Amino acid sequence: MTNYILKRILALLPIMFIVGLFVFFIIHLIPGNPAAMMLGPEATPEEIDAFSRLMGLDRPIPIQFVEWISNVVKGNFGMSLFFQGQSVTRVVFEHFKVTLTLTVLGVILAIVFGIITFKHMISDYEN
Repeated sequence: MTNYILKRILALLPIMFIVGLFVFFIIHLIPGNPAAMMLGPEATPEEIDAFSRLMGLDRPIPIQFVEWISNVVKGNFGMSLFFQGQSVTRVVFEHFKVTLTLTVLGVILAIVFGIITFKHMISDYEN
């Protein structure tokens, strides 16, 4: 069983890499300057250039990809653009508790309703 799980995990790694590569390059094919889109139409060219340098968007795309993959492997997902001054990892974990609670509650309700439905199916079948 351990060998099976290990093989599945090892098979998952190249798939995750390929999907990450695909998504990364598709996002870079979107027309327009990402820094200008994030800062809005009121941003000056100097602000756009500074933001591009800060986010690493001024580097070649292959280098951006390697840096992105190395950061993802380390668990560093960068800084949130919407929650100023907080890391993405921190924002995700802050909301994870609520998500986990809702998921567990949903699973419990699904099991209870499944049992009730099954009992009604059996009683209808017997009659």
